[in-house]
Amino acid sequence: PRRWLWLSLLIAVLCIPLISGVTAGFQLLLDHPITSPQARLIAPEGFTWTGAVGMLLLAGVAAPFAEEIYFRGVLYGLLRRYWGVVASVAVSALLFGAIHGILDVLPGTAVMGAVLAVAYERSGTLWVPVAIHAAYNSLSLILLFAALHAGLTP
Repeated sequence: PRRWLWLSLLIAVLCIPLISGVTAGFQLLLDHPITSPQARLIAPEGFTWTGAVGMLLLAGVAAPFAEEIYFRGVLYGLLRRYWGVVASVAVSALLFGAIHGILDVLPGTAVMGAVLAVAYERSGTLWVPVAIHAAYNSLSLILLFAALHAGLTP
């Protein structure tokens, strides 16, 4: 339904400060500098139009689609069958955070995984977490590349 499309976009926008805050708080707890730990992986050369467009297509569209099929469609669905909603949300979210491979972003990514699992559970369709994930990643990438284009170091 169209309301889920708009709700997905709203959730993605609200998740940007939420996930950023969780990540920054964890970095403070670890006594790490508050930076974007993924920026060097996403844009090793800094700002380029090729990098920006390529990452939008890869991390903004393709990766969310593939990750949602696996993490919500397969893993969460399997866990839910045996463990119920709460345990399945928690375990799938932690695995989602861990698979991203950067300690500093693990809690924030796990929170995002929980949001996506709950969205899947509530909506009953995989398209809602795909839309949230794609919108979140795309908006985050646009903000990152805008900062790099402006000469800021995220």
